[in-house]
Amino acid sequence: MKMERMSLENNIDNLDQEEVIASEEEVVVDQAEVEVKKEELELNPEKLIAEEKTLLDVFRGRSAGMAKVLTLTTALILGSKFAQDAHAETPETQVTEQTDEQKEKQEFYSLEFRDDVENQLDVIDKIKLIRFVVVHDNETESIIFSPEELQNNPTLSVEGYVANVMVLGDDGIEVSLNGQGSKKIDRDHDEDYLILGGTCVHPEELQTDEYSEDFFHDLITKSELTADEHGSTYLSGGHYFGLATSMGYLGEPVNDDQNNILKFKTNDGTYSFPINQHVFQEFEPDNIEDSGRGGDLVFEYLGNRPDSISNDEGVDEHIQAITNAITRVESISGSNLIDRVRFIDYNADNAFAAHYEKEMTFTMDHLEGNDVEESAATAEHEILHKYVDQKKFTDDPEIRTLFADLKGYTSNKKTRIINNGWIPFDGFNEDYDNKIFFDFIDEKSFLGRGGGHSKDNVWEFCTSFIHSLMYLDRLDDNLQEIGDEEERMSVLDNYIHTTQVVLDNVRNLPVIGKLYDNREEKFLKDKLEQMKQLRGKLNK
Repeated sequence: MKMERMSLENNIDNLDQEEVIASEEEVVVDQAEVEVKKEELELNPEKLIAEEKTLLDVFRGRSAGMAKVLTLTTALILGSKFAQDAHAETPETQVTEQTDEQKEKQEFYSLEFRDDVENQLDVIDKIKLIRFVVVHDNETESIIFSPEELQNNPTLSVEGYVANVMVLGDDGIEVSLNGQGSKKIDRDHDEDYLILGGTCVHPEELQTDEYSEDFFHDLITKSELTADEHGSTYLSGGHYFGLATSMGYLGEPVNDDQNNILKFKTNDGTYSFPINQHVFQEFEPDNIEDSGRGGDLVFEYLGNRPDSISNDEGVDEHIQAITNAITRVESISGSNLIDRVRFIDYNADNAFAAHYEKEMTFTMDHLEGNDVEESAATAEHEILHKYVDQKKFTDDPEIRTLFADLKGYTSNKKTRIINNGWIPFDGFNEDYDNKIFFDFIDEKSFLGRGGGHSKDNVWEFCTSFIHSLMYLDRLDDNLQEIGDEEERMSVLDNYIHTTQVVLDNVRNLPVIGKLYDNREEKFLKDKLEQMKQLRGKLNK
C-alpha cells in the first residue's frame, strides 16, 4: 500500500493536505472491503470486477489516481488468484503446470494493470479521443470519450457490446487491446475523412455537444501522415480495433471477453482502461437433426432478445439449414472447418466467417429477412471462405495471375493483385474485362440467391467459383440464359481454364499422411470433365 500511496500523492498535489489524508484513509478502508469480498465471492473474477466497478463509482469526479488505486488493488487480487489457480492441483490431473488459459488470465489481470499511475494524467493528455461503436437493442451508436471524460471514468462500461474502437492521439502513442496491437488508420489524401480498413469515417460522424464538426475537420486534416516500408500511409496517432470493411462495421465484437484492457503507452508511461461489455451466451437449438458431419457444433447468441433465438421454430429451421450446409462443404474438403456458429443482434443483413477461428457469424436480421434456402447458400459461401483459406488457393501466384488476367489488368494493377491479392476499393471499380463471367459465377446469378461479389478480390473470386462447382448441374441451363453464343462460349472457356488452374494447385498440395484421399482432386476432375463434355455438346 505504501507505493500506491506515493503514486496517489503525486496525482493530487492540488488538493488540500487534510483531504489527501482523508482520501487515503478511504482507500485503505475500501481495500480492506475488497479483501473481505475475496472470501465472500470465492475469488470469482467476474464478480470481483463488478464489485470493483461499484467501488469505483464512489470515486468518480475525484482524482483519476484515487480511483486507480482500487483498480490496481482488484487487479493484484485477481493476478494473485490466477497465480494460485495455476499452481493448484486438480483431481483430474494432479499437476501444477499452468494452462494456457490460466497464463493468459494471470497476465491479463495483473501485468496489464501495472501502469505508471503517477504519470496517468500526462498519458491521458496525449489522447485526443476514444470512440466506441456500440451495438445494443439491434441498434448502433457512437460513444466518444474526451480526455476530460477519461480522467473521471477509469472503467469504460457500455450497455451492449463494442464492435469497433477508434483512437486518435498524439504521434508516437501506442495502443493495445488485451495485449494485441492496433490497426493503423489512413486518411484520404484529397478529402477530410478517415479510412478504417475499408470503412470511411467523416467529421460529422464524430461531432458531439462538446466538439464541433470543424474541430474534427481540423484534427483530421492537420494530423501527419506516415508511410510504412510498403509505401502505404497511415495517420500518426491513429489506431483502431475491430472489423471494418467497405460494407461498414460487420457488427462482430472487438473481443469476446466481458472485461477487456485498452492500454496506452507514451514516453510518459502507461495507462489502462478496463472495458466492460455484454458477451456471447451459449444455447442449444431445439429439434435439430443430425446432419451426419460428426462432432458437435456450438451455438451462441449475443444480444438483448434471447427469446428471438430460443423460442422461434423458424429460427430452428434456419439453424438446421446452416448445419446441413456445413456438412456439405466439409464433405468436399475432408476436414473440419466450422466448430461454432454465432448469432448477433445487429442491424444488418449479413454473415461472415472468422479468419483464424473455426466459427461463422450470422446477424439476426439475416435470419429474419430471408428464407432457409438463402441461409443455406450464405452458410456455404462463408464456409467456403474457410476452405479457400485452408487450402491457400488465394496465395497461389498462378491463381492470382489468373484473376488479374480475367479482369484485364496489366502493369501496376496486375502487380498489385499478384503481390497482395486485391486492390483497396477495387470492388467499386466497373472498368474491367469479363464482367459477364464474374456476374455469372456470383451466387445471385448462378444459384438464384443473394450475394456474391467475385470481382472484388481473389478471395471472393475463388469462393464464389468453387461454390458454383458444387451445383455444376445448373451450368447448362444457366448458360442458355446468355443470349449471345460467343459470350456463352467465352464463359464456358473461362470456367474450364479456371478449373484447370485450381486443379493444378490441388495437385501440388503436400501429401499429409493418410488423411490425403484425393477427394478434392477427384471433385475438380469430375467437374472439369463435365465442362468439357458440355463444351463438345455446344460445338455441335
